[in-house]
Amino acid sequence: MAQRGLQRARRGGPLEPISRLPAAEVAGELARLLPGHAPRLAERADPGLELLGEEDLLRGAVTPVVRKAVAELPGGRIALAVGDAWITNDPLTGQGANLGSACAWIAAEAIAAGGPYDTAFGHATAERMWEAAAPVTHWTNAFLRPPAEHVLTLLLAAASRQDVADVVLELFGDPAYAWAVFSSPEEVARIVDGPPGP
Repeated sequence: MAQRGLQRARRGGPLEPISRLPAAEVAGELARLLPGHAPRLAERADPGLELLGEEDLLRGAVTPVVRKAVAELPGGRIALAVGDAWITNDPLTGQGANLGSACAWIAAEAIAAGGPYDTAFGHATAERMWEAAAPVTHWTNAFLRPPAEHVLTLLLAAASRQDVADVVLELFGDPAYAWAVFSSPEEVARIVDGPPGP
């Protein structure tokens, strides 16, 4: 049931037509559809739900992509891509600016350590950047698919236990650990089965 629910807002799903409505019609149509697709959310929604203006509606789609990080330019110089020029993640987990900053820092440290700034330098730097980027990319992409059973267990526990909710929230500040949790049924069990917090 929960896995099917995540599919409803995807392309071709029953909530997709909302994305094509004029801004003035979105809130009413959403309020009409919520009880059938997200009943608990519908119970909490204000009956007078409306947008304050067109700027309150964000529409779009992001195709996650990892591009080549190193390009050799004419004359033998290299270009090293960081941020969205290298990896474009869906903004779902809010990690784009964080990842761009982390990779820029890694690249700056490599440059400060000295050259030669050749293709081998570019690839070695890209490998170090990927160590930071891989967990972010895997974690973000995991949110775009139906969740594994252990992830559902974690999220359901977070809905009813403050200590687990705090852990889930803190994951957004540590994407490497976030991926370690989301990719491990054992780690989720350790968190969920551990003693409740204060």
